[in-house]
Amino acid sequence: DNHSLSIREIIQEHAEGMGKKANLFYLPEFFLKTPFKLIGKSDYLKKITGSLQLDISPIQKTLGWEPLVSVEEGLQETARSFQS
Repeated sequence: DNHSLSIREIIQEHAEGMGKKANLFYLPEFFLKTPFKLIGKSDYLKKITGSLQLDISPIQKTLGWEPLVSVEEGLQETARSFQS
């Protein structure tokens, strides 16, 4: 719905949809750089810590499409569907 969410927010919405608490903690990227570099996967670190934003405005403009539910509602409903 053109609303940006962080990975943290996505995880929290999924947890809420499952009726659980998201047990998250902060780990500075600095602590991950060395291990990823040692195993030759520095590019993967950039992928998992970088921006995951998606701009849906072109498709909205082209098709005149509007989402039926918010991102938060969609994530929670998706999480609930995995419990069935």
